[in-house]
Amino acid sequence: MAELEPRETLLGASAVYLYGRVVSDLQLVVPKLGDKELPEDRSRPARTGTNKFLQRQLRNRNAQIARIYYFAYEGGLFDLARPTLFLVHGGGISADSPPPDDQLFKRLSRSPGRATRTGLGRQVGSFASDMMLWVYDKGDFSMRLDMDTGTFEQILLASESGESAGSWSGGVMARSSGSLARSSGAMARSSGAMPRRPGDAD
Repeated sequence: MAELEPRETLLGASAVYLYGRVVSDLQLVVPKLGDKELPEDRSRPARTGTNKFLQRQLRNRNAQIARIYYFAYEGGLFDLARPTLFLVHGGGISADSPPPDDQLFKRLSRSPGRATRTGLGRQVGSFASDMMLWVYDKGDFSMRLDMDTGTFEQILLASESGESAGSWSGGVMARSSGSLARSSGAMARSSGAMPRRPGDAD
C-alpha cells in the first residue's frame, strides 16, 4: 500500500515537536482512572478541580519519561540548554527516516549515528538515528523534571542559599554581620545627632 502524502493542516501552527529518547530506567507507576483496587487516601483533602488535565496525562497507559534534546515550534528548531526530562506518551516515531539511497545516508553522517555513541541529538544536517519524535499542541498539559547531579553542597546548600559552593555558611554569617554593621551605623548617626552646639544651653 502506497504511503499517503503528508498534508499540512491549520493545527500545525500550534504544534510543538519534542526530539529525544525514552528513559529506560525510569517507569511511571500511577493508578488508572477509575481504579478501585488502591485504597483511597483520606489523609489529604480531595482535589476539587474537574478538568484533571495533568492527571489524565499522567494516568495514560502509554505515559513515559523521555530525555528531550531539542524542540521545534513555528518553523524553528531550538536546543535545550541541556537535555531535560519530559512526560511523553508512547515510544515516539523516528525523527528522521534515512534517504532511500543508504550510501547517501552514510555519506551525510560524519560521526556515529546514535546518540548512545555521541551524546548528541543530531549531527550537522541530520538527527541521530535513534532520536525519536513526539508532537503535542502548545496548549497541552505536561510535566518537566529538571535533573541536577553533584554533591549536597552544590545541589542543595549552594542552590538554596544563592551562595557559591564552599562559602554557604560563611555567606550567611557575612550577611548577618552586615546587617548588624548597618544597624550599628544607624545608632552612630542618631547618637551623633544628640549633642547640641555650644551655647545652646544658655
